[in-house]
Amino acid sequence: MRTRNVIAVVFCLLFTSGLIAQKRNITEKDLFGFVWIGDTQLSPDGRHAVFVQTTVSAKREGYDTALYLLDTAQPMTAPRRLTNGPHDGQPRWSPDGTRIAFVRALEKEGKPQPPQLYVLSLAGGEPVQVSAMEKGVGSVQWSPNGDSIAVLSSTPIVPELKKDKKDIAKVDEHKSDVRIITEAVYRANGSGYLDPKEAEQIYVFCTAGIGEKTLMPWQMTAGRFSVGEFAWFPSSGGIYYTSEHVDEPYYELPHNEIYAVTTPAVAPKDEKAPTPMSTLVAKLTFGGFGLAVSPDGRHIAFRGGDQSLTKPRSHQQTDMFVLDVDPGQGGAVTTAPRNLTGDYD
Repeated sequence: MRTRNVIAVVFCLLFTSGLIAQKRNITEKDLFGFVWIGDTQLSPDGRHAVFVQTTVSAKREGYDTALYLLDTAQPMTAPRRLTNGPHDGQPRWSPDGTRIAFVRALEKEGKPQPPQLYVLSLAGGEPVQVSAMEKGVGSVQWSPNGDSIAVLSSTPIVPELKKDKKDIAKVDEHKSDVRIITEAVYRANGSGYLDPKEAEQIYVFCTAGIGEKTLMPWQMTAGRFSVGEFAWFPSSGGIYYTSEHVDEPYYELPHNEIYAVTTPAVAPKDEKAPTPMSTLVAKLTFGGFGLAVSPDGRHIAFRGGDQSLTKPRSHQQTDMFVLDVDPGQGGAVTTAPRNLTGDYD
């Protein structure tokens, strides 16, 4: 009986001191304390992982993101914060594991600006800004040899002529908020209004020039159609990419093409340098996504649902396809895409 009384007294003390938390339902205010992690990238040697941590901003008007480094050789150890944010993301390891490229959106008058490319050395020091593009950059990818970094950036389909300061001043005096909508899809969550006069194109930065000044990129693709995804040649001498050459693709079943573009041997000296010519590798009858190139450069793997085989329906099974290419011929296709998983659920 005495033992039971002692247990009861100890339980009451623990409960009143808060060591045993009282259960309750979640409320909307708990959202402010949530922490999310994502976009985890393992280092080439597997000893570290970098990830994006998202928290609610101090003013509770949005979200802050920063990069954190985790030592995989020391389980359960606290990760080390790498960047201060407030809007850092898309971390990507250099092939030698000594640097991390990422995008950062600085704030101006309380509003995030277009994200730019930064590179952080793990040897120490502050991140170095690499790009200064008007529309910002995204989809960061190092070349396999580490000499270049490729990104996507919104680009005017028809480049505007440079105006003098007087003309710019006149335009800034009054900027109309009237929008003329000419396409069925004109907005996207997180992006706001879409600009039909722009398309996502590939740009490449030479990492040898990273320093105190921002770099001039090489524009690898052009035209009125956007680049979807891209992947480097294993030799670092070029890039495969997908594109859908349809003005309003939402009226048709998904389909796209795979192209190849060779990177110049010598970096252009100014912005007027011509854009390299792209080569059509394969014209797919369905949408191909998730490009991955084999180490020997002779195969391209991707996923997609071949809707040409069945009647259109709300769901189409996703399969894994492989395309054989000849790296010696600029990525020219040698066989039709092969479905590796057609017999699987």
